[in-house]
Amino acid sequence: MSKNKFTPEEKIMIVKEYLTGGTSYIKIGRKYKVDESSIRKWVNKYQAFGEGVFEMNCANLNYSAGFKKRVVAAYLNGEGSYKDISIRFKIHAASTVLQWVKQYNNHMELTDSKPKGVVNMVNNKGRKTTYEERIAIVEYCIEHHNNYAETALKYEVSYQQVYSWIKKYQEKGIGALQDRRGKAKSEADMSDLEKLQLENRMLRAENRKIELENELLKKLEEIKRRRY
Repeated sequence: MSKNKFTPEEKIMIVKEYLTGGTSYIKIGRKYKVDESSIRKWVNKYQAFGEGVFEMNCANLNYSAGFKKRVVAAYLNGEGSYKDISIRFKIHAASTVLQWVKQYNNHMELTDSKPKGVVNMVNNKGRKTTYEERIAIVEYCIEHHNNYAETALKYEVSYQQVYSWIKKYQEKGIGALQDRRGKAKSEADMSDLEKLQLENRMLRAENRKIELENELLKKLEEIKRRRY
């Protein structure tokens, strides 16, 4: 397997050999003629995201401004190195964390990333979901600052599905999450109490997001005061 490019399956095999073989990065690197730093990156990604990470095209992943601020705050608060923070927040490169910290330190606004084209996630074609699952997915995504990538990984759906459901919810409300072709209970079949309960769930998610954002702003201001 002496070559420059490795398939996802080959990367997984090398990572598992390192994790179970009690050997070093250097020995594994020599065996497969690959730089040890590459193996380190593969192992870190595998431990953070699982096998599916090697199928991803990470260049177009979208991160919200709120999520970036949480990451920066964690680093500035001394909660770990760039690599530690990237693994904790499921970011695919420590250099991404470094870039956001530099932007913040240079007083540049951290803004939402804009997805470019199609994002090739693990489950690019997605999977079938129930109405209840879509509600839970949207609820989680809202609470986590619209981090579509993290939500897609957690619920094993595609990035595009999460992005589409959030957009539908924001534009047309919770009823837009229904699959009209399915046989699951629709919003029209729900009692007023059930509809109210769903609306309250989403409201709590929105409120929780606002609470976290306010806590984050206070934390960043405290960090600023300590540094300056």
